[in-house]
Amino acid sequence: MEFIFWKWNLEGESFRKDWGARALSAGLNFKGRGRHDRYRLDLPIPTGWTSNSLFLWAKEEVFHYRVFPPSRMKFWVDHPGGQVALGTTILIGVHVGPFRLQMADRVLDVFEGESDQEK
Repeated sequence: MEFIFWKWNLEGESFRKDWGARALSAGLNFKGRGRHDRYRLDLPIPTGWTSNSLFLWAKEEVFHYRVFPPSRMKFWVDHPGGQVALGTTILIGVHVGPFRLQMADRVLDVFEGESDQEK
């Protein structure tokens, strides 16, 4: 994580290369300090929608990383088409008062449907 002032420049080539080249700080089997974030959200089916159309909408939102309000966080999915895929680096900028925090996440797993951990 880095503190910056002024512009985000998340899509800048040097910024993308820097974060994309960094070693992972944790993997899927990480047992040390810290945590892996896992979220679950039950979505009510809006009138006129089917459960399948709601799933397809939610899938598009997640796979394009539209999961946080733009007023809180800026992001850049460093993958063709801006779509999350295995190994993709997601560059993130968060507002904290007058500061901007820059960080990145790397996609370690992608699945569609229920995971084995949900069962």
